[in-house]
Parts: sequence; C-alpha cells; structure tokens
Amino acid sequence: MPNQREMTLSVRQALALASSLASVSESPDLDVQLLLAQVLGKGRSYLFAHPDRILPALQQSEFQRLMDRRQKGEPMAYIRGRKEFWSIELGVSPDVLIPRPESEVLVESALSLFSHRPIEVAELGTGSGAIAIALASERPNWSILASDTSKAALLVAQANIARIFNGKSNIHLVLADWCQPMRQRCFDLIVSNPPYIRPSDPLLQGPPLVFEPTGALIAESDGLEDIGKIIKAARICLKPGGWLILEHGSDQSQMVYDNLTVAGYRRIESKEDLGDHNRAIAAQIPNL
Repeated sequence: MPNQREMTLSVRQALALASSLASVSESPDLDVQLLLAQVLGKGRSYLFAHPDRILPALQQSEFQRLMDRRQKGEPMAYIRGRKEFWSIELGVSPDVLIPRPESEVLVESALSLFSHRPIEVAELGTGSGAIAIALASERPNWSILASDTSKAALLVAQANIARIFNGKSNIHLVLADWCQPMRQRCFDLIVSNPPYIRPSDPLLQGPPLVFEPTGALIAESDGLEDIGKIIKAARICLKPGGWLILEHGSDQSQMVYDNLTVAGYRRIESKEDLGDHNRAIAAQIPNL
C-alpha cells in the first residue's frame, strides 16, 4: 500500500487501494470496504454515498494499519475481530480457529439426528464456541457442555456466549482435554471439530493457516491422532445408542470410517459440506 501518512486520503482513494490486496484476497474490493467502514464506524453504503470525504489523520493511520495487516495475508476475521457462523456473528481472535462454513455440517447433522426433546451434548474443542452456540440457538432445551484445552480460547467462547445469550445460556464451558473429566455414559451426543491437518501439509506454511493456532489445526498420525482419541473416549462418555459426529479432512473419510468400524460403532454415515466434499462423519454406539 502506498504511504499515505503524509497525504490526504479520500474515501474514493482508499477504496481504490483494493488492487494492493489482489495477491492475498479473493475479494479485495469487499475487504477494503469492510476495513474502511470499520475505521469510519459506518456501513458500507456510506462509503459510496460519500466518496469525497477526507479521512481525518487518525482514521487514515488506522486504515493503513489494518491494510498493512491484510497485505501480509492475515485473515479478515482476525483483523476485524469477528466472523459469522450459522448466521450468528462471533467474536474471534488468534487464540481460536476462524469458524468456517464447512463446519456448519456438524450443526446440521446434530439437528437432524435429534428432535427438540432435551438431550445432553458435549462439544469437544469448542474454540470460539461456534458449534455450541449454533446448537444452543436452535435447541435451547439441550444441555451443552463445551470443552477446550486452551484457557484463552475459553475466554473468547465465554465472551461470545455472554453477548449472544445475554447471560441466559444452556452452555457450560470447561477446561478439559477431550472427554477426560466427564462422567461415564452421560451424553446423548458428542460433536467435535478436532485437529486433523497433517504436520507436513504445505498449506500450514502460508495464509491463512499460518495465522491460526497450530494446536487446533495439526494432529500426528497422518492427521488422525486426536480423532482416534475421541473415537475411543466417546465409547465411554456416550450413553448407549448415543451419537458421535466428527469433522475431518476431505481425504480422510475412509480412514475415519475404518477407525469407527474397528471401535465398534454402527450406522456410520458420511456428511458432505457445502462444496460436496466428505467433511464429517456420524456414528452411533450400540445399545447395551
């Protein structure tokens, strides 16, 4: 981005700087509009209604700071501090993964398996709380325990829950490593988006993944270590006939299916995301 610190910068000129983001963004025009609107504290429509407005020095400096971050490939969600998931705006920070549309298949699968009757649910590795919050918004009579090993992530989730539900949430947060502190056979449903990226995956070296917490992305054993732990632990934590829903990589479906089969699960069903990729799998433990 050209150095504008010693120049006056109009809204029109600021919007024209979208070209500087072409190498890091699939939507550079939208990115600039969102950043500029955030700096000005206005909606995007304001930008086009006032193209000749000159940015005051402080706003100009802040806009350049945000643009510099975006030019380095930092995700818009971290720069803006928020991301929409399941039509709910969530606060996010580099302490949590950015919620992605692909993960909505977990919510859809859970809702399709259970009606509105009260059930006990655990979400393992909640991060920003996206999945737990989406489920709670659709099923306020479900009791949802959401766990994470990161205290910083739980603070993000706690802030989201407090803001979205105004202190009247059916979600309980707990610092935990998968199912470790949970009572045996107490859940009807366990849902998780665990780490599943292989340590050797080249995508980890560039944006956007380089900005996200590696502990929430990477798993050993060809990306299946944490999935394997959850499959084993869920057999103890689920009630007879309970369901496990896991997100996985688009090329891991058969391996996860095989692991579930060996572990004694039944009614194993693959779930496709919005891009028609196998993105999640649901499986039931037998009734005793």
